[in-house]
Amino acid sequence: MFSLGRLERVSIEEILLSGLESRIDEHKFLHLRIDLAALSMGKGELSLNKDTMVAKGRFKLEVYPGQSACEVARSIFEGLV
Repeated sequence: MFSLGRLERVSIEEILLSGLESRIDEHKFLHLRIDLAALSMGKGELSLNKDTMVAKGRFKLEVYPGQSACEVARSIFEGLV
């Protein structure tokens, strides 16, 4: 949770608006691509450009029976905004 909390607010909002479903795989891992240049300056910015160098983040979601991975991820990100 600490590492996700270092993302810039605009990046968190972009994640929520762009749809979490495409970022979560069948093993309930959330995948993010963080702009490496921004990261080296202390900013956690989501990379939307495929040509930039990125740091890839992979986060395991703790999902219990009756929950969906998207609901859990949405709850995490909404708590960060």
